Amino acid sequence: GELCYLEYEVSITDLMANSAPRLLEGKIEVQDINDNTPNFASPVITLPIPENTNIGTLFPIPLATDRDTGSNGVATYELMAGSEAHKLFGLQVAEDQDEKQPQLIVMGNLDREQRDSYDLTIKVQDGGNPPRASSALLRITILDMNDNAPKFEKMLYEAELSENSPVGHSVLQ
Repeated sequence: GELCYLEYEVSITDLMANSAPRLLEGKIEVQDINDNTPNFASPVITLPIPENTNIGTLFPIPLATDRDTGSNGVATYELMAGSEAHKLFGLQVAEDQDEKQPQLIVMGNLDREQRDSYDLTIKVQDGGNPPRASSALLRITILDMNDNAPKFEKMLYEAELSENSPVGHSVLQ
């Protein structure tokens, strides 16, 4: 994390010696303590994912933020899911300098006609001692894709129609 300094100047004058004032400069390093909990911007994060998504596809999850820096800042993310969602989704965290980007990874085939959403929990924890943590609901909505052809209910339909029926007359319903 970035170091934080408080810079100051002090003017000293010896009144007894009637000397000119002297200027002293100083710098104080302000050390961060773990007094903030990492949080997501919203208690519910919604991720729309198309049902025909390939296995291995990554979807970025919005970052959690922590007003603390360095080791007291965001350290880890954890995904908590039920047994069915656990088979379909995983968590991968990409690290870029000081930033950790959580990503949802699709690990199974999704079918909106079988299930249209999954509720998981994403937890974030900082590296303080003791660590501070919070979580958010990660709602995955499965988007419908045109993956099912229309089907007739029966193989054969029969109807009788008189030859002088008007145009647009309903034959079968």
